[in-house]
Amino acid sequence: MRRVVGIDIGAFSVKAVELEYDAGHKPTVSNFGLVTLPKGAVVGGDIRDHGAVIEAIRRMWSDGNFKSKDVCVGLSGSRVYLRDLEFPSMEDEDLLSSVRFEATTFLPGDTSEYEVDFEYPKGRRVVREDGTLTIHLAATDNALLTDYKSVVQEAGLRLASVDTSFLALVRAVILEEAQRSGEVVGTNGRRRGSSVRIVDPVVETTELGGNPEEERTLAFPVAGGAMREKILAVVSVGADSINIGIAENGMLTLARSIEDRAGDAVTAAIAERFDLSETEAESLKRALGLFTPVPEELAARVDRDELDRLVAVRVSDISSSISTTLSSYLFQKENPAEVKVLVCGGGSLAFGFFDSLRQGLAPEVVLERLDLLELVDFNVPEMLAADKDRVTGVMPEALALALGRWIAADGTRVINLLGGEAEDARRVRRDLAVAGISLLAVLLVLGGLTALRSSQLNNANNQVAAAQVQLSQEQAQLARLAPVAQVKANLTKQQSTLQSLLVNDVQWPILVNSLDTATPPDVWWTSLSGQAPTGSTPGTISFAGQGCSQKAPAHWLNDLATMPGLLDPWVSSSTASTGQMCINESAVDAPNNVVVSFDSTATLAPSVTPSRYQAYLTGEGISQ
Repeated sequence: MRRVVGIDIGAFSVKAVELEYDAGHKPTVSNFGLVTLPKGAVVGGDIRDHGAVIEAIRRMWSDGNFKSKDVCVGLSGSRVYLRDLEFPSMEDEDLLSSVRFEATTFLPGDTSEYEVDFEYPKGRRVVREDGTLTIHLAATDNALLTDYKSVVQEAGLRLASVDTSFLALVRAVILEEAQRSGEVVGTNGRRRGSSVRIVDPVVETTELGGNPEEERTLAFPVAGGAMREKILAVVSVGADSINIGIAENGMLTLARSIEDRAGDAVTAAIAERFDLSETEAESLKRALGLFTPVPEELAARVDRDELDRLVAVRVSDISSSISTTLSSYLFQKENPAEVKVLVCGGGSLAFGFFDSLRQGLAPEVVLERLDLLELVDFNVPEMLAADKDRVTGVMPEALALALGRWIAADGTRVINLLGGEAEDARRVRRDLAVAGISLLAVLLVLGGLTALRSSQLNNANNQVAAAQVQLSQEQAQLARLAPVAQVKANLTKQQSTLQSLLVNDVQWPILVNSLDTATPPDVWWTSLSGQAPTGSTPGTISFAGQGCSQKAPAHWLNDLATMPGLLDPWVSSSTASTGQMCINESAVDAPNNVVVSFDSTATLAPSVTPSRYQAYLTGEGISQ
């Protein structure tokens, strides 16, 4: 039985979950712990106070009775890059070289200063009929990697792997959802543990043309016999950021981090309004979120009604950021889909958060609190039922990081950014395997050399004769297909002409409707104008708007950036004027007589223009 501890180093605390596991069996949580950090010790995933983090980890091990010193640490923040990419099929070693080269197109600076690794969606290497496959890519700079390595090693622990916290979480959620539906997940369709069952899905497709039992795509029936895609959104609300990941049938299609609109924003607002310390404000916020009585020493210093209103406004700001991102993404979907949103993280426990987010989502969207209970058993002495919810709801990233080692135990490729160290270990294992296979091959060759030589010449002659027959057949087929090739060339030329006529088309009504959805509640437009693309010149759109505070332009820019159809949004100027009442009082804490006017521009992304051309290609006709 192997043990590993997943460690999630966040802005508020260090969280750890210890896992016992063997390949092919359901793992067991044997311990967990949480130690808070001083404010500012970790900011946006960057470790600012190494001593505080090292001390927190040491305290975790000295007080928490963890048995293993092998840990998997997770990276997070803006210096961690996640992408889904497509490549031609090749061996993993060659694919890693190609992945590193492709990373040069989006990593800032010198790519030699980054570590890059990849894994396959759902743990399966699936080659499509066109010879391509998809991978999840993760990358981070060596400086951040060194920081995390040093705090773990100086705390007296051994690094088993370096993963990314959010990709580990999405990976575990996809696995848990697949187990619920009975889908096979893992290398070679291998089932994981007794809780995994294969059921009869509505649709089975085999991307490799092999056994349908090995490859299944989740699909759901709707009226008229059409199929619905399954979209899974994972939302982790931390202290200083919100992480949102969206997966479609196991493929990670969006990974986004929203800064400065998380749990700390609620704490800061409480501290400022009622003149409390950060510690007192955090205690007050947590008491409300857990529906427990407010501490008596704080109750006398706050007006409860005013506190509830203040928290409701800040929580609404957080939930609005999430619902706007999700709505903008779903707005781009043309086909019906079954959508489930799973929320987790300490910030999601804020009073009223779940109800506020529910109101911001479409009624057909399923909203649930995340748990990974179906993936694990628990064997923790004196553990309460509430502790299980705490492990899966408050520290899911730590659990997911530990689960990554269990997933990798049977040979499934899982992200590990240890770089050369992990590659050296893999190379040693691979060389030993190759040496053993080579020795066995030599023995077999020596034992059957006489029989092999006697048949080699006949086999070679037969192969030459078969190749000559095949060559003659292919030459005759090429002669018969020559007229077809000419027709194809003519069609390609006509299609190119049509594309040149329609490629710069813009669907303005859909774009304006999407802009209206993305506009924050404390901003309104006063004018809007747009220019369609001409030739190689991209299209533009210009706005004039007003807001109820100097923060309004920033809110506008942040929400405008969530729209896939717009690039490089910018506010060129803003002017505050007094003497007039804000027309949108509900968007601010209290009525005010300040209105901020601003001008903004953005570039139209190419994705908003080719709709009529695509409609023509799919046979739907060209709309007017």
